[in-house]
Amino acid sequence: MIGHLQQQTDNRRQQPRGHGLDLATQAWGAVRAASGLLISAHGKPASTAGAMQLDTREPRFQLEQSAELARTLADSAHQRDARLPGDPEPAAMSSTKGLLASQDSLKGSDTTGDGSSSGGGAGTVPTLTRPDIVIAAPGGITGSTPAHTVASAGNTASFVAGQDLQQLAQANSATVVKDGLVFFTYGTAQNPRKPNTETGIQLHAATGNVNTQSQQGATRLTADRAFSVASTHGMVKVTAPQHILLTAAGAAIRIEGGNITLSAPGKVEFRANQKELGGPKSASAGAPQFPRPFGLSLEPETPPSAQLLDHADFPASWLPFGVATTTVWTQGGRLLARSQCGSLAVITLTPEPQPIVYRHETRAAPWSLEEYIDVADEPASPADEPEAPEDA
Repeated sequence: MIGHLQQQTDNRRQQPRGHGLDLATQAWGAVRAASGLLISAHGKPASTAGAMQLDTREPRFQLEQSAELARTLADSAHQRDARLPGDPEPAAMSSTKGLLASQDSLKGSDTTGDGSSSGGGAGTVPTLTRPDIVIAAPGGITGSTPAHTVASAGNTASFVAGQDLQQLAQANSATVVKDGLVFFTYGTAQNPRKPNTETGIQLHAATGNVNTQSQQGATRLTADRAFSVASTHGMVKVTAPQHILLTAAGAAIRIEGGNITLSAPGKVEFRANQKELGGPKSASAGAPQFPRPFGLSLEPETPPSAQLLDHADFPASWLPFGVATTTVWTQGGRLLARSQCGSLAVITLTPEPQPIVYRHETRAAPWSLEEYIDVADEPASPADEPEAPEDA
């Protein structure tokens, strides 16, 4: 319904319930746009110059700001060695490339019209260069459900906030990665009016324990200024199976092999009300046991890609019926295509989209159109044989 919205029973108009646009159904709904879809709450003036169908100036500007912020913070982190071995430069990171690709997608333009339907057009109109869904709103975007929310990306997922980014959970929160994890903060509060002006990284557990482990490597804690280790109500225990070395200003205490060695460039003083030297005695402290290492191999998810079939290789005289364009989608090395009548035309395994070969033959039976992929090294299994296409 569009315009003045009113409650309606059969053909009776009742109380008003709003103004604008209302799409409602008790069944299913779908919105499809093969070249891209823009959902925006940014108002546009009723003029041709400012009311183009795919005017994406606002989300494009927001993406440019987000990409610049992400690049600046990544540069700062790399300059301070907050990076993993083998990390590329910020400009070559997959997250940066993803943001730039999203920007480029919003910069498309079209100067041609559909002559068969609208008689063409004049001038240039903004378009999307790839089939994206763009959502933009000046006031905010809210997504809510009392059940579950799933967000999945086959390549990278970027969350960029100009101010604060919060992740809250009433129960548990887990972050699991396969390769490496980096935490970095610049440590300077830009807004003096923020209620919490502390900078740096704060890790607090109000109750329970804090447990950090390097199960197959070293742990290094380094500070430019003071470094403090304290227990307010218990003890501090330091244990090592080989030796412990404490050094400061050239003096050292080394505990190794059942011996304690004191070294100092100056004097060593023992001050106590009473000195007692007894016989030999040993002590031990148990160290935690790590789980046995295991290998983790994850195959990267193959992002979906589309291949457009335009049937350009067919002489029009071959076909007693008209054909239109068809899109073939591949994902994870599996290519699926459907014929014009909707029956399954191709199922085979390919590492990437392959050229489609068109086959025809003259026979007395009604015409049929077949689309197939010729992959000599990977023949289709019997379960993957295509269904016979329907007669045109």
